[in-house]
Amino acid sequence: MASNVVTHLILFIAVLGIATGVVVSFKSFSDDAQTSMDARSKAFQDKLKTSFTIEVVHHDDEKNITRIYARNTGEKSHRIEDIGVYINSVRIPQREENMTIKILEDTIKANEGEDIWDKGEKIYVNVQKPLEEGAVHKILLTTPHEGRETKEISV
Repeated sequence: MASNVVTHLILFIAVLGIATGVVVSFKSFSDDAQTSMDARSKAFQDKLKTSFTIEVVHHDDEKNITRIYARNTGEKSHRIEDIGVYINSVRIPQREENMTIKILEDTIKANEGEDIWDKGEKIYVNVQKPLEEGAVHKILLTTPHEGRETKEISV
């Protein structure tokens, strides 16, 4: 009789241990799922807040310079170093001497002295690269959070 009680007690303790392990596992899974959902939600909100417009693109044939003016029309600010520039699907590296991106001083609304492109501000992109005459060229600007705007120009 005593051994029967001891056996039941051991089984009860084992079942409690297994149940505790299952609960802890589900709690960990739930926490991971919540963290993942929060990250995806923030990324989606950032994507919705990202918007900009290429206002003017001009190419100077004599100097082989393409000038691009764009305005941040979204709610999201962007670091200048995160802006991508592509001409005819070829990325123009920012570290090269043949490209500069600057915020137009007369449009600065916040973060003066910093390279942050805020809402309503305009940037000036200057790319020194020869373009084939008589062809249509595709200019693409990108930002994080899947922001992208395309303009086509004829030279």
